[in-house]
Amino acid sequence: LGSMLIYFIVVPLIAAYLMLEMNPLRARVLMLVPPMYRRDVTEIGSSINEMLGRYVRGQMIVCSIFGVLCTVAFYGLSIKYGMSYPLVLGLAAAFLYIVPYLGMATIATAAALAGYFTSSEPITCALIAVGCCVVFNLVIDYGISPRVLGQGVGLHPLMIIFALLSGSQLGGVAGMILAVPFFAALRV
Repeated sequence: LGSMLIYFIVVPLIAAYLMLEMNPLRARVLMLVPPMYRRDVTEIGSSINEMLGRYVRGQMIVCSIFGVLCTVAFYGLSIKYGMSYPLVLGLAAAFLYIVPYLGMATIATAAALAGYFTSSEPITCALIAVGCCVVFNLVIDYGISPRVLGQGVGLHPLMIIFALLSGSQLGGVAGMILAVPFFAALRV
Protein backbone atom coordinates (compact mmCIF):
# COMPACT_ATOMS: atom_id res chain seq x y z
CA LEU A 1 0.00 0.00 0.00
CA GLY A 2 2.86 2.34 0.81
CA SER A 3 4.57 1.75 -2.52
CA MET A 4 1.28 2.34 -4.37
CA LEU A 5 0.75 5.56 -2.42
CA ILE A 6 4.26 6.72 -3.28
CA TYR A 7 3.64 5.76 -6.90
CA PHE A 8 0.44 7.82 -7.03
CA ILE A 9 2.20 10.80 -5.46
CA VAL A 10 5.62 10.67 -7.14
CA VAL A 11 4.48 10.01 -10.72
CA PRO A 12 2.10 13.03 -10.86
CA LEU A 13 4.81 15.23 -9.32
CA ILE A 14 7.35 14.11 -11.91
CA ALA A 15 4.81 14.62 -14.70
CA ALA A 16 3.96 18.11 -13.43
CA TYR A 17 7.65 19.01 -13.20
CA LEU A 18 8.30 17.76 -16.72
CA MET A 19 5.36 19.73 -18.10
CA LEU A 20 6.51 22.92 -16.36
CA GLU A 21 10.13 22.52 -17.41
CA MET A 22 9.60 21.04 -20.89
CA ASN A 23 10.99 23.93 -22.92
CA PRO A 24 14.24 24.32 -20.93
CA LEU A 25 14.72 20.53 -20.93
CA ARG A 26 14.11 20.39 -24.68
CA ALA A 27 16.65 23.16 -25.25
CA ARG A 28 19.25 21.38 -23.09
CA VAL A 29 18.75 18.08 -24.88
CA LEU A 30 18.93 19.82 -28.23
CA MET A 31 22.31 21.27 -27.25
CA LEU A 32 23.63 17.68 -27.07
CA VAL A 33 22.92 17.27 -30.80
CA PRO A 34 25.65 18.47 -33.17
CA PRO A 35 24.75 21.86 -34.70
CA MET A 36 24.49 20.54 -38.25
CA TYR A 37 21.71 18.07 -37.24
CA ARG A 38 19.70 20.29 -34.85
CA ARG A 39 17.24 21.50 -37.47
CA ASP A 40 16.52 17.94 -38.66
CA VAL A 41 16.14 16.66 -35.10
CA THR A 42 13.79 19.53 -34.27
CA GLU A 43 11.61 18.82 -37.33
CA ILE A 44 11.48 15.08 -36.62
CA GLY A 45 10.69 15.73 -32.95
CA SER A 46 7.88 18.11 -33.92
CA SER A 47 6.44 15.55 -36.35
CA ILE A 48 6.55 12.81 -33.72
CA ASN A 49 4.96 15.13 -31.15
CA GLU A 50 2.15 16.03 -33.57
CA MET A 51 1.55 12.37 -34.40
CA LEU A 52 1.44 11.39 -30.72
CA GLY A 53 -1.11 14.14 -30.14
CA ARG A 54 -3.28 12.71 -32.91
CA TYR A 55 -2.89 9.24 -31.37
CA VAL A 56 -4.03 10.48 -27.95
CA ARG A 57 -7.05 12.21 -29.54
CA GLY A 58 -7.88 9.01 -31.41
CA GLN A 59 -7.66 6.98 -28.20
CA MET A 60 -9.96 9.47 -26.47
CA ILE A 61 -12.47 9.09 -29.31
CA VAL A 62 -12.34 5.29 -29.15
CA CYS A 63 -12.67 5.23 -25.36
CA SER A 64 -15.57 7.68 -25.53
CA ILE A 65 -17.38 5.55 -28.10
CA PHE A 66 -16.97 2.47 -25.91
CA GLY A 67 -18.20 4.40 -22.87
CA VAL A 68 -21.26 5.73 -24.71
CA LEU A 69 -22.16 2.28 -26.04
CA CYS A 70 -21.83 0.74 -22.58
CA THR A 71 -23.83 3.54 -20.98
CA VAL A 72 -26.67 3.11 -23.47
CA ALA A 73 -26.67 -0.67 -22.99
CA PHE A 74 -26.60 -0.35 -19.20
CA TYR A 75 -29.44 2.19 -19.28
CA GLY A 76 -31.43 -0.28 -21.32
CA LEU A 77 -30.73 -2.93 -18.70
CA SER A 78 -31.73 -0.52 -15.95
CA ILE A 79 -35.07 0.13 -17.67
CA LYS A 80 -35.79 -3.53 -18.42
CA TYR A 81 -34.31 -5.25 -15.35
CA GLY A 82 -33.78 -2.43 -12.85
CA MET A 83 -29.97 -2.58 -12.95
CA SER A 84 -28.40 0.23 -10.91
CA TYR A 85 -25.44 2.50 -11.69
CA PRO A 86 -25.58 2.62 -15.51
CA LEU A 87 -23.90 6.03 -15.75
CA VAL A 88 -21.15 5.15 -13.29
CA LEU A 89 -20.43 1.91 -15.15
CA GLY A 90 -20.45 3.73 -18.50
CA LEU A 91 -18.00 6.37 -17.28
CA ALA A 92 -15.77 3.68 -15.79
CA ALA A 93 -15.91 1.83 -19.12
CA ALA A 94 -14.76 4.95 -20.97
CA PHE A 95 -11.84 5.52 -18.62
CA LEU A 96 -10.72 1.92 -18.21
CA TYR A 97 -11.01 0.92 -21.86
CA ILE A 98 -7.55 2.31 -22.62
CA VAL A 99 -5.94 -0.49 -20.58
CA PRO A 100 -5.92 -3.56 -22.83
CA TYR A 101 -7.53 -6.71 -21.42
CA LEU A 102 -7.46 -5.55 -17.79
CA GLY A 103 -9.80 -2.60 -18.38
CA MET A 104 -12.25 -4.74 -20.31
CA ALA A 105 -12.16 -7.49 -17.67
CA THR A 106 -12.75 -4.92 -14.92
CA ILE A 107 -15.73 -3.37 -16.70
CA ALA A 108 -17.28 -6.73 -17.56
CA THR A 109 -16.86 -7.90 -13.96
CA ALA A 110 -18.29 -4.68 -12.52
CA ALA A 111 -21.24 -4.79 -14.93
CA ALA A 112 -21.90 -8.43 -14.09
CA LEU A 113 -21.80 -7.73 -10.36
CA ALA A 114 -24.03 -4.68 -10.68
CA GLY A 115 -26.47 -6.62 -12.82
CA TYR A 116 -26.47 -9.59 -10.48
CA PHE A 117 -26.88 -7.70 -7.22
CA THR A 118 -29.18 -4.86 -8.25
CA SER A 119 -31.57 -6.20 -10.88
CA SER A 120 -34.87 -8.04 -10.77
CA GLU A 121 -33.52 -10.97 -12.84
CA PRO A 122 -29.91 -11.29 -11.67
CA ILE A 123 -28.46 -14.00 -13.88
CA THR A 124 -30.09 -12.78 -17.09
CA CYS A 125 -29.08 -9.18 -16.48
CA ALA A 126 -25.49 -10.12 -15.58
CA LEU A 127 -25.10 -12.27 -18.70
CA ILE A 128 -26.54 -9.57 -20.96
CA ALA A 129 -24.27 -6.93 -19.39
CA VAL A 130 -21.16 -9.05 -19.93
CA GLY A 131 -22.30 -9.96 -23.44
CA CYS A 132 -22.76 -6.30 -24.32
CA CYS A 133 -19.28 -5.47 -23.03
CA VAL A 134 -17.70 -8.30 -25.03
CA VAL A 135 -19.55 -7.47 -28.25
CA PHE A 136 -18.76 -3.75 -27.96
CA ASN A 137 -15.12 -4.59 -27.24
CA LEU A 138 -14.83 -6.78 -30.33
CA VAL A 139 -16.55 -4.26 -32.59
CA ILE A 140 -14.37 -1.42 -31.39
CA ASP A 141 -11.09 -3.37 -31.25
CA TYR A 142 -11.37 -4.82 -34.72
CA GLY A 143 -13.62 -2.34 -36.50
CA ILE A 144 -13.46 1.18 -35.16
CA SER A 145 -10.14 1.47 -33.35
CA PRO A 146 -7.84 0.52 -36.26
CA ARG A 147 -9.62 2.99 -38.53
CA VAL A 148 -9.68 5.90 -36.07
CA LEU A 149 -6.13 5.38 -34.85
CA GLY A 150 -4.89 4.59 -38.34
CA GLN A 151 -6.24 7.86 -39.70
CA GLY A 152 -4.83 9.75 -36.72
CA VAL A 153 -1.29 8.42 -36.94
CA GLY A 154 -1.23 7.71 -40.68
CA LEU A 155 -0.90 3.93 -40.40
CA HIS A 156 -2.97 1.33 -42.21
CA PRO A 157 -5.55 -0.43 -39.96
CA LEU A 158 -3.78 -3.78 -40.48
CA MET A 159 -0.53 -2.15 -39.34
CA ILE A 160 -2.31 -0.99 -36.17
CA ILE A 161 -3.49 -4.55 -35.47
CA PHE A 162 0.03 -5.87 -36.17
CA ALA A 163 1.51 -3.24 -33.84
CA LEU A 164 -0.90 -4.20 -31.06
CA LEU A 165 -0.21 -7.91 -31.47
CA SER A 166 3.56 -7.47 -31.55
CA GLY A 167 3.41 -5.05 -28.61
CA SER A 168 1.44 -7.64 -26.68
CA GLN A 169 4.04 -10.32 -27.37
CA LEU A 170 7.02 -8.11 -26.56
CA GLY A 171 5.76 -6.06 -23.63
CA GLY A 172 2.41 -7.35 -22.42
CA VAL A 173 -0.14 -4.71 -21.46
CA ALA A 174 2.44 -1.90 -21.43
CA GLY A 175 3.65 -3.03 -24.85
CA MET A 176 0.13 -2.83 -26.23
CA ILE A 177 -0.32 0.68 -24.88
CA LEU A 178 2.98 1.88 -26.32
CA ALA A 179 3.00 -0.13 -29.59
CA VAL A 180 1.04 2.23 -31.84
CA PRO A 181 2.91 5.40 -30.77
CA PHE A 182 6.19 3.52 -31.22
CA PHE A 183 5.28 2.37 -34.74
CA ALA A 184 4.06 5.87 -35.58
CA ALA A 185 7.34 7.36 -34.36
CA LEU A 186 9.26 4.83 -36.45
CA ARG A 187 7.21 5.86 -39.46
CA VAL A 188 8.25 9.49 -38.98
